[in-house]
Amino acid sequence: MTDRAWKTKMPRKLHDAMGLMFANLDAPFAFTDREYGLRIEGYVMAWEGYPDDLIERALRDFGGARVDRPSSKKNKLPAPEELKDYLHKLANEIGAPSVARSGKSLAQPHSPLWFASVFAELLAGPKANMPAPNAATQKLIAMGGEKGKRARLQYLAGNGYGEVQYMYARAEDGRSSAVPSTFNVLTPLLETVPIDADVINAWRSEFERRGWPWFPTLGRLRVVYLPVGGPASIAAFEAALRVAVEGNEAGAA
Repeated sequence: MTDRAWKTKMPRKLHDAMGLMFANLDAPFAFTDREYGLRIEGYVMAWEGYPDDLIERALRDFGGARVDRPSSKKNKLPAPEELKDYLHKLANEIGAPSVARSGKSLAQPHSPLWFASVFAELLAGPKANMPAPNAATQKLIAMGGEKGKRARLQYLAGNGYGEVQYMYARAEDGRSSAVPSTFNVLTPLLETVPIDADVINAWRSEFERRGWPWFPTLGRLRVVYLPVGGPASIAAFEAALRVAVEGNEAGAA
């Protein structure tokens, strides 16, 4: 792993424990700096809400081959989902602070809380440290016009919302995601929408217009939970989100 990939700020003991894990376990062949960075970002998302001592133990357990894993994975870096599952297991074993006590709730895949949390993350805007577009995409964006706009929005959807993509991936595997408990107040602002309703197409167009990543595998669902009133009324949901976030910050101060 190169220095360029090692930019995530974290306590020194976690930095050292992760360094040991990377040194002792094999990364996928020809991992690039960007791929290392994305893997580290995935780990940071996976351990959110857990105490540092527990995270350090989990990293050192993986690095020291003390985790019970299939032989095919024994010497390979864990996926972020595997690290999160192991942290959950350790927390249950030793009675570490739970996700709920850390100000988090578990959002079941495709539940109202899950959809509310996805919208909350999307409305927070894209992350600031996105990887640079490749040369072809940069050229298209620089052209401007409809092609340039489309290229910019597609790049944004694919690279600007890592937390949302992480939630999507976990949901596809049937796994819950830890989300801020304050997002629970947003669920009454959602309505149940059949998957074949006309408003689904309106929402898809709104996602494309904003450069948001669309929900994967919606075809497996019968209903989804979306802000009441369709895309034209999303401002009400955004206002409620702002109040919830500000209230949470005031309570933490």
